[in-house]
This record gives sequence, C-alpha cells and structure tokens, in this order.
Amino acid sequence: MNQLIDRYDVGVERGPDWLFVKLFPPKANAPRRGGDLGHALWNVAREHGMSRMVVELDGVGQVDDRLLEGLEVLAGLMLREGGLVRLCGLDGLNLERYESCRVAEHLPHFSCRCEAVGAGSWEFARPAQPR
Repeated sequence: MNQLIDRYDVGVERGPDWLFVKLFPPKANAPRRGGDLGHALWNVAREHGMSRMVVELDGVGQVDDRLLEGLEVLAGLMLREGGLVRLCGLDGLNLERYESCRVAEHLPHFSCRCEAVGAGSWEFARPAQPR
C-alpha cells in the first residue's frame, strides 16, 4: 500500500536484503504519514527491520532543495545506524541538479535498482588473497 510522505506518494517494496522506496506524484486518498521526508523514510526502514534502502527517483518531476535535504537527512540517519542508502532513476536536468549538490558526495546515485544493489558486491566475490 502506498502512503503520502511529505509531498510524495511512496511505494515500498521489500527485497531479501534491501528495502525499495519509490517516490512519485501523490495519488488521491492515499494515507498520509507525518514528518519530513528523511525522518519518515528512516522510520519506514526501521518498521521493516531493514538497514539498506534504495530510493527510486524516476517518478520525481523535479529535484529541488527540499528533496535533497530530505535525502541527506535520511542518509545521515541510516549511516549513523550502520545502514546504506543508494539512489537511482534520475536523468537529464534532475541528474545534473543532483550531481551539482553536496549530497552527491556521500550519497551514490545509480541508473537503476539492479546497479544500486549490485554496486560493491564484486568486493565480496573476489577470492581471498593467500597469506
């Protein structure tokens, strides 16, 4: 079930190791959840018992300061608890806007959900070096 958080309709899908959260324009009559975007999404992760989250932004019309601030808060909360947040789905002007802000320095963006989940997994797939 989708819910409204801040200005977005939020769809939540639970994977085996990751929580996938998709932001898009709100639909009528969606249940509303209080709080700002960052804290509300962090609470969603906690409710699902997940420490890894991919936020899918391909449904966002325009990236603005308020969205970026919310994502920065979310990243800080998740990192503080030993978790991970990755973004995906931005393109064109939205991707340029994201890449030009300070959030991009510590919150990675990937082109799709699969890349976001798979990033860094090669580090664990390598055979151990002999001693």
